[in-house]
Amino acid sequence: MKAVVHTLGCKTNQYESGAVIKKLAEHGYEVTDNFEAEANLYIINTCAVTAEAERKSRQAARRCSTLSPQADVIIMGCAAQNSAKRFLSMDNVVAAGGISGKVSLIERYLSGERKFSDISISKSYEDETPIKNRTRSYIKVQDGCDKFCSYCIVPILRGRSRSRDLDSIIKEIENCRSKEIVLGGIDLSDYNFEGITLVDLLRRIGKLSERVRISSLGVKAVTPKLLYAMKEGNFCPHFHLSIQSGSNEVLNNMNRQYTSQDIISACELIKQYYPRAAITSDIIAGFPEESDQNHLETLATLEEAGLSYMHIFPYSIRQGTRAAKMPQIDRKIKRQRVRDLEVLREKLWAKFLESEYGKISEVITEQTEDEYVTGHTENYIKVYLPKNTPKDKLIKVRIGKRMKDGVEGILFKKGEGATNGFKRRFV
Repeated sequence: MKAVVHTLGCKTNQYESGAVIKKLAEHGYEVTDNFEAEANLYIINTCAVTAEAERKSRQAARRCSTLSPQADVIIMGCAAQNSAKRFLSMDNVVAAGGISGKVSLIERYLSGERKFSDISISKSYEDETPIKNRTRSYIKVQDGCDKFCSYCIVPILRGRSRSRDLDSIIKEIENCRSKEIVLGGIDLSDYNFEGITLVDLLRRIGKLSERVRISSLGVKAVTPKLLYAMKEGNFCPHFHLSIQSGSNEVLNNMNRQYTSQDIISACELIKQYYPRAAITSDIIAGFPEESDQNHLETLATLEEAGLSYMHIFPYSIRQGTRAAKMPQIDRKIKRQRVRDLEVLREKLWAKFLESEYGKISEVITEQTEDEYVTGHTENYIKVYLPKNTPKDKLIKVRIGKRMKDGVEGILFKKGEGATNGFKRRFV
């Protein structure tokens, strides 16, 4: 029996898909993530963070019957949480589940149940461990969100914040043979298991892997206490901050609990502890009621903060949120503001890569792309190396010229000189 598991959206979804793959493999399925492959069973783990993501989820669900007309289809995840009945009415869809109980949904299918749905949300953390790969593994430690930002449907779909047992996290990391682990969740900054905070967690797990990366942090989570805890372990100098806007008025309308100055201060603090840190973020363009002045304020804040890179999204209406009822920005204006942010992104990215040129980094070699082997540095720069470079290795390289979506990597030779800053634990 063959199964395809197709995942849309965030790393949390990818982690949960890994648990589904593990369960299917235990029942004798040959599992792939190649969506174009013919199979007996298709599982679509959906996303609903934007209207476009939900549209793609529906599109993927419909495509399954074209790929293999006789195959069963199971839909799960955030889009299914939002529209389970709609998915269940589609051809070949035999089950629809939400964000909780994804493995349980598969177990019910394997036991013979058909045409059922379950979108109940667990009030406690569900501990479902996936199969790990050799290079980089995502470790989910938290789920749900209590923030209720005015534009975001995620707290409605994923429920309230809940954190994972510390002993369970440590056990998974200790059993994981990956060279790098990525710590994450829906709102990682809110991690709190029976009084054990995120800072406590970082102190406990910081030396359990060769490299530890944090997936995303809130602006207010960046404190000397947190950064000092990271410096004690093998944490990578790569920070993805949840910023969204650089205008105080827009941040207030978004119900974000920080200011533009807080953003700048957080970035300055990170660079005090990690001078070579990459600081990335997600930015929303054209939020409801965003004025031209607000947009200019965002551009100015992001440039002053000195971000390395930005993921830019035009605002997308999510029904059921407060922002959906606010006066909307014209699409043409949104598109222009996206372009303005893209220009700034290129400027910031070029400046960051220029600052890294000639320096020594450690790269985990991951995969072959065309005539190269690629991997990522501690501060998450994609590096292109000669095709005969061994994979799944941690190697030193000198950062070369810009190349494609990253840089050329020049293999470091012993006795060549100082490492320019990273060394072990990236002090």
